[in-house]
Amino acid sequence: MHLFKKGNSRKNIMNTIIYTAMFNIKSKRLINLFESIANRCKEEFIFYWITNQDYEIKGWNKIKVDVLNFSNGNNIQRTNRYYKMNPYKFFNSSDINVYFDCWIKDINFKELKKICNEVYNNEKCDLVIAKHPWNKSINQEIIAINKCKKEKLEIMEKQYKNYKDQGFIDDGVELVAGGFQIRKTKSNKLKRFLNLWWDEVKEKSYRDQISFPFLVWKEKFSQYKTISFEEMKNIFYTVQLSKRF
Repeated sequence: MHLFKKGNSRKNIMNTIIYTAMFNIKSKRLINLFESIANRCKEEFIFYWITNQDYEIKGWNKIKVDVLNFSNGNNIQRTNRYYKMNPYKFFNSSDINVYFDCWIKDINFKELKKICNEVYNNEKCDLVIAKHPWNKSINQEIIAINKCKKEKLEIMEKQYKNYKDQGFIDDGVELVAGGFQIRKTKSNKLKRFLNLWWDEVKEKSYRDQISFPFLVWKEKFSQYKTISFEEMKNIFYTVQLSKRF
């Protein structure tokens, strides 16, 4: 898979980190998987996991933190989003950072390295993120989230109304699935966008896919590329989607 026209891979990335953030999770399957992942590609990527747990994962650099407290609740979820959306605060010496949620089965390093190199060498792309596999709009996503009771409906409806009151039209920007992202760490444009995204998630719904289209529209942010969820699964082999909800 190529994201851009051929000719963009001028040089290899010197410093790429892969990381995840998970809290109150201890899974033997995940520990074995993560150790296998790091062992197979430790020469080309640096691996970090951010957690509040005491155990170690061989091949991964652990950053132990506490779960943050938020006045509007959902502390674990918002803590995860804080570390997801602020990579430059922790990995500012890297060229590219790759974030993934912990529901993967494995990583296709050949495909991942190729896409990272393409992003690194493309001046018009600072972020690669997956399209949402089903929903096409914020309104559809709110309905789906409400069905699985992942967020209070009144919070999402108030947020959505605020967006529409500002002139946002819910059919012009693709909905995304934020559990997979490839990003240029040192991009000031992306840093500003991620700061604004975090502000939305911190103060409004923690479901980050709700605020992404609005911010893309409001900030006229174009420094990103979406890939289909099927393409994403060629890089991060995922568990069955039904198990995530």
